[in-house]
Amino acid sequence: MTPQTSDAFLEAETALGYHTFYGLHLRGIKKLIVIHGPGHRILSRIAHTYEERGAHLSRWHSIYDPASLTGVVMPASETAWISGEIYGRVSIAPHIAVESLKAGPDLPYPLSLEIHERQARIRRLLAGALTAYSEYESLSLAKVNPDIEAFARHWRDKLLGRTTFAGHPLDIHSFGNPLTADGPHHHFMACQFSPLALTVHLVDGMPALNSRLIRRLGEMALVLGHTVHFFHDALDPSKINHIMFPDLAIGVTDATAPYAIPGGRQRLDTRTEFGRNRDVDEAEAWWTVYQKLYSQAWRLLDEIRRLRQSWAVPADADIERLASWSIASA
Repeated sequence: MTPQTSDAFLEAETALGYHTFYGLHLRGIKKLIVIHGPGHRILSRIAHTYEERGAHLSRWHSIYDPASLTGVVMPASETAWISGEIYGRVSIAPHIAVESLKAGPDLPYPLSLEIHERQARIRRLLAGALTAYSEYESLSLAKVNPDIEAFARHWRDKLLGRTTFAGHPLDIHSFGNPLTADGPHHHFMACQFSPLALTVHLVDGMPALNSRLIRRLGEMALVLGHTVHFFHDALDPSKINHIMFPDLAIGVTDATAPYAIPGGRQRLDTRTEFGRNRDVDEAEAWWTVYQKLYSQAWRLLDEIRRLRQSWAVPADADIERLASWSIASA
């Protein structure tokens, strides 16, 4: 049930700084074409051309403008195209041949400085948001020591069994619900989870504990030989909000705000309250602080989008010509 085209966020502005998973998604690639300048329309043209041909491909999206692409990967031809903006953030294996393509002017210094200043402010706001959210979680939980291991073993046996799967396990990593210029983004997660045969939704719990449970279940599945897609929390990338087992068409998701997404064809809700205390006024005050800081970061991301759009003005004729060259060179 692998889709022809998959969409993902492999970058995020987090409370711990800018974080990416780009390098992990170039496994198996032998040729990389780097498009310098404002090349997202060229990347879109390349993706559209291969989609029309029925090819399997992956599209990477920018958090600064979700409609813009930062990369296109076509596994069948072992080729990837990426934006020059992210090139310095990608770990390139020695065996990958790299070519460059100039799509227009580089980001000018005054504009890059304005964007950099806003990115720094976003990171400070998100650091404060994480602190506020951590206080909210701490006050909302009773002093209990939940047996996460036992809970994970139960769901491992229920969903996966204990028999080792005769496969080649692969751990895949991306962001699930990152903050973008459009706000918290859920669409791609919904597209991936809705077709699944079964999704388990952890309800009424706290994300900190749900994350530990989901991560542990994913680790157990890898040991059994299953491929696991880990979807990381964009506020704190060490946390896991969702996992998916592609070979089984099964997903497990944290169904608490702000992470909740639609389920698969069969949805199974399970309560993970773990002693949650619901009536703490001070906890709600911290939730309000978290929301305010998160919303301010959102507005700055939108400002960065507008700055980037003022830079990206190449002619349509050049886009067609450069896209055709990139496709032919692949």
